[in-house]
Amino acid sequence: MFSLRRNTTNNSTFSEGGVDGPQQPKKRAPLITPGIAAPDLLVRLPRMTRDEIDALDFSVIQVDDEGTILLYSQKEAELTGFDPKAVEGTNFFTELAPCVNNGLVYGRFREGVAAGDLDTEMNYALTYRMRPVLAQMRLWRDAETATNWVLLKRIGMPGK
Repeated sequence: MFSLRRNTTNNSTFSEGGVDGPQQPKKRAPLITPGIAAPDLLVRLPRMTRDEIDALDFSVIQVDDEGTILLYSQKEAELTGFDPKAVEGTNFFTELAPCVNNGLVYGRFREGVAAGDLDTEMNYALTYRMRPVLAQMRLWRDAETATNWVLLKRIGMPGK
């Protein structure tokens, strides 16, 4: 008889008590949170105009493989006070938002870019040049166009 259990630390499942005893965890498909971007929107994102991106209800930042900002959405500009023209061309991880220059965010970005497969989502407290703001963050790479995207949706203040 099998029983399935969920490992909440790495979102995997495994069965116990099979014919061959305990089995190794099986990775689940990546979770998609439509609160940041539904799958149909992600597929369209690399082909959207700046005006279309600026009309979205979440922030969008396009970066190259080194993290240099290629596009900084108006939504993010309104939330941070940074002028898109001033920040485009700077490095997102080291110049604009050094609070994400760590293993959790930049480390995952580098690993995903190196593998050509980046799609990770997390809650993160943004702290640079502002009071801490809790946000959903999605790091995503479109394989077809080899473009990288940072999607942010503010969800509140930490501890509130």
